[in-house]
Amino acid sequence: MLPSAGVYYFPWEINSSIPEGEALRTFGRLCSYDLAQSKAILTTQHSSAQYQVCVDTKFVEPFQALLGSRYMVLGEAEHREGKYLPPRN
Repeated sequence: MLPSAGVYYFPWEINSSIPEGEALRTFGRLCSYDLAQSKAILTTQHSSAQYQVCVDTKFVEPFQALLGSRYMVLGEAEHREGKYLPPRN
């Protein structure tokens, strides 16, 4: 069985009210990538605020990250250490 397509969220709409494990889609510009931890951080500017989305990249390794490039991601919401770190995949 295939996973759901995922609800599209703007990065500034993502918060802890999204249930853990819910499929979602979002986007952002790659500002950092840590191969050792399989973690990428995407950023987006909205109005005068900047938003960050942490992405677990272990399922797409080896990931040829290009800093400054825009990425769209599909994954599941995951809560860690009291912080919301969406999406995974």
